[in-house]
Amino acid sequence: MRQHLVIFSIVVAANIGMHSGRCETSHKPVDFERIGTLDGIPKGIHRLGGTDRMFLIEDDWEWERCRLLIPKLPEINLKSNSLIVLTSWHGSERTLDAVAIAGDSLVIAITQEIPEVGIKTGMWNAPRFFVASFPKWEGNVEFVVNDKLAFTLLRGKSLEEFTYKTWEDFLRLHSGGRPGGGLLRRYWKQQSPTMSDEQFMEKMKSFRMVNPEPFYRLFMRDLVDTQARGALPGLFALFEAMGDHDKAFTPAWQAAVAIGGADLVEHCRTALKSPNRRSRHAAMLILKSLGLPDTREIAYSHFADSESWMAAQALELLRAIGPNPEDEKHMVDALKKLATMAVAPPPYDARIGNRTLEPVNRLIYAISTLEHPSHAAIAAIEEVAKGFPSVSIQKYAREALDRPTAAKQDTSPR
Repeated sequence: MRQHLVIFSIVVAANIGMHSGRCETSHKPVDFERIGTLDGIPKGIHRLGGTDRMFLIEDDWEWERCRLLIPKLPEINLKSNSLIVLTSWHGSERTLDAVAIAGDSLVIAITQEIPEVGIKTGMWNAPRFFVASFPKWEGNVEFVVNDKLAFTLLRGKSLEEFTYKTWEDFLRLHSGGRPGGGLLRRYWKQQSPTMSDEQFMEKMKSFRMVNPEPFYRLFMRDLVDTQARGALPGLFALFEAMGDHDKAFTPAWQAAVAIGGADLVEHCRTALKSPNRRSRHAAMLILKSLGLPDTREIAYSHFADSESWMAAQALELLRAIGPNPEDEKHMVDALKKLATMAVAPPPYDARIGNRTLEPVNRLIYAISTLEHPSHAAIAAIEEVAKGFPSVSIQKYAREALDRPTAAKQDTSPR
């Protein structure tokens, strides 16, 4: 049962002022409603763009996305209220202690258990999500964890300036620049929280950049924490310029997923038309992570993509969205198209790379495991079993026809 918790003693309020680096002694407590610690869907944590996020839900797009991953997320009036979501892993659970107004900022005090090392951390278990609601706040929001300022969610001009500076610093590093002392200290402190200044200086003397990806992740984490949606055009321009082995690829597309926003899907639609396959791959990975129902037609349009990787990922996107009666028709059409392409393959295109038989196998499996495949679906697999120009595919199709689900054909008129 939900309970409105009026929090804050003078001591707690003073502590929040200290946490946020403020000197004010008077802070106005804010009432919040504890929703509880909710379960997510299986593997849903990997569809948030980060496995350790703390964030606010302040618009319909974010609520709709999170509702797919946290089914019991409550409906609230987002014009007057916000939800806070704290990823809470077993052994390092997070809870919301207090909310207060400190000057122009809202300060959120969070307690996180310090995880034990080794096998007791419980990281193999899916996390849960602590959720609470409080009145909407238009100013900056400071997230304070265990008495330390974790990050500040900026607004307006401050967010624009922070986004610009963070992006420029990232581009400098991505262009071959060396990490500065502040960035190195931050990275090493994450790895060894007890590192002394003397140890830091010694590591600085011998530092040599081997893999820049961990530093890219720090920049992307800053953009994610501040929900810097103004960075999305830059991220997609980055994808457009990337080569196959760019170490920023994974941190960047995961950041795009986490940042989100109503414009994100449209950015992906544009990127899917790019001649650069890294741009196309980023778009598909983002869409697959989101799994939004209104992107189902994107999955359909790539079932028979001339690039095998894209075709296989289109099925993964459909799986993330969930089943629909229209799925079968599009899968059967794609299977027939791929069978025709296998007999008369189009010319090799270096931008696409080598074609594989993986999409054919995946379509056969997806069709044969439908709850009630139609006569047309079974007939399509039978055609593959008889005439596909690959003995291994023919064998796989015959095995698919023997599956119990394939035998449960839909006998209703079509």
